[in-house]
Amino acid sequence: MLGNTSLLLTPISLGCESNEQLASQSDKDQLVFVLDFQDYKSENAQLEELLFAERELSKSYEARIKQLQQDLSVSKNDVMRVESNMAEALAIKNSKIEALVSATDGLKKEAAISEGNMASLQALREEQASAE
Repeated sequence: MLGNTSLLLTPISLGCESNEQLASQSDKDQLVFVLDFQDYKSENAQLEELLFAERELSKSYEARIKQLQQDLSVSKNDVMRVESNMAEALAIKNSKIEALVSATDGLKKEAAISEGNMASLQALREEQASAE
């Protein structure tokens, strides 16, 4: 019977040591968990700050893009107005050129008629001079 008692005492004392070891291991595990949790919390805060900064930067870029689109629209309108003005000015110049060409043609015809009249007058003078 004495042998059985010693066998029973051994597991009981091992159980106490085992409970202490489990408690110690549990404390270590809890400490690791708390440290990991704090690390995750810190990383999460950093990621949230980065996300916020990226969103702000994205908003800034979107605002800049919108401003550039508005500037582009204004520039396109300016270009269309300038092109329209240039087309109108070109049409006016072409009209003036056509009027000048027409006037020049008219003057050429008048000059040809005048030359013909002058030749006729000279011929008449020569005839009168010969007749006298």
